[in-house]
Amino acid sequence: MIKSKRREAPTSPPAYPSHHGDRKITINTNDLSDKKDCGFRNTEFSSGKVHGLQATAFFGDKDLYYTLTSFLKNKERFEFDFNDYEGLFYSKTSGLFNDAGNGIFEYVVNLAGSEGLRKLTLIFSPRLESMNYVKKKKEAWKINERQGEGVHVQIKSSYHTPDDIESMIQDVFNQLDISSFYPTWRKDESFIISMEDYLRYNEKKERDVTKVLSDIFQLVGLNENYRATHAVDRVREGFKLVRVVTGKWQDLGFDNEDRFFYLKSYRDKHYPYTKNSVLRMPKLEIGLEPSKSYSRGRYPKWNEWTQIFNLENEILSNVCLWSGMTLKDLIPDRMFKGELIDVKLRPWKPKKLKDYYFDRAKAVYPDLMDNQTKRGFVYLLTDKGVLDSKELIQGLDLSRRQVFDLISFFEKAGIVKRVVSSRTAVEFVNPLLEGV
Repeated sequence: MIKSKRREAPTSPPAYPSHHGDRKITINTNDLSDKKDCGFRNTEFSSGKVHGLQATAFFGDKDLYYTLTSFLKNKERFEFDFNDYEGLFYSKTSGLFNDAGNGIFEYVVNLAGSEGLRKLTLIFSPRLESMNYVKKKKEAWKINERQGEGVHVQIKSSYHTPDDIESMIQDVFNQLDISSFYPTWRKDESFIISMEDYLRYNEKKERDVTKVLSDIFQLVGLNENYRATHAVDRVREGFKLVRVVTGKWQDLGFDNEDRFFYLKSYRDKHYPYTKNSVLRMPKLEIGLEPSKSYSRGRYPKWNEWTQIFNLENEILSNVCLWSGMTLKDLIPDRMFKGELIDVKLRPWKPKKLKDYYFDRAKAVYPDLMDNQTKRGFVYLLTDKGVLDSKELIQGLDLSRRQVFDLISFFEKAGIVKRVVSSRTAVEFVNPLLEGV
């Protein structure tokens, strides 16, 4: 792997120093789970790869829009070469109209990498007082008074960092002979809507990873002030998708400023029929949750992207380490190669969650600790998170009927519930989360 320094930004916190020189530290995450207030420890892990990015940019000169209009006076679109990308420039209707009822066009620059993975789309839309925008429902369109007139640009990208995008936009402006407008880019009025980082890992760790994601969802829900979602989609050969969204990452030791991040483990969309041995392996991805219901419209500014990127990699690396993953468990692919970064390892707290569920089980069955079968059932479920009947039969060395009797007993008591996607799999009920 390539050794890479943590990216720096003027407002970002300093990189975490390494106190162990060249000596490698072996972290036993199992030991950490049973320790209280053991503090942070420094180690190394891999940075993720920027997978997808959505953002907005604002250029404070309305003449940029009119200049783009002049390119397509006598043609619908034109193609151009851009380094190792294929470029396409065209117009499209925006869904907005002027007061005369005429549609207002947006202008699109689309760049596609020769390998078919890297993409950048820029959608230029005017923001002009004189055009008196109205939507299709005839609702007045209000100009942002703070921004004033200019051009709003919607940015959609795959496998580019914001630094890459800045350079590409500047090169596009040069090629289209509109470079004089580049300095009008107002970074203080440009925002990161979502940014996704991923790494690919060995499927042997999938159960451990999905267990940690499930525990995160449950663990941060042990307080009443909570909003989150959790989804599990099980398929015959493993977990296809496990996703958790929460704004309570500070409960696990991260300074996320109440921003919501999603974390998901998933497979290729054609899994389990994917033949490529690398693409069959799962991805672990983290991203700034774009939904307005979570973000409440408070998006980080463009120049804050390195802070978001560093935080995402801190969470991503910690989840991998909590799952018992090492660098050997990472699977390079065409885009993800792995870059070593210093990681501030947070203590993992599943013991708090296990104690919570044991206490709930003992409340409905006070003699739990004296009953080997019921105690074993609760222990296995706290350890694995989600188990189906076959796994319980093997783990407890019981008959199918005995296992279903156990499930029925704790299900009626409100301690466990059936997993929606499987009639034979069960998980613990967290009453604090049932209304989420």
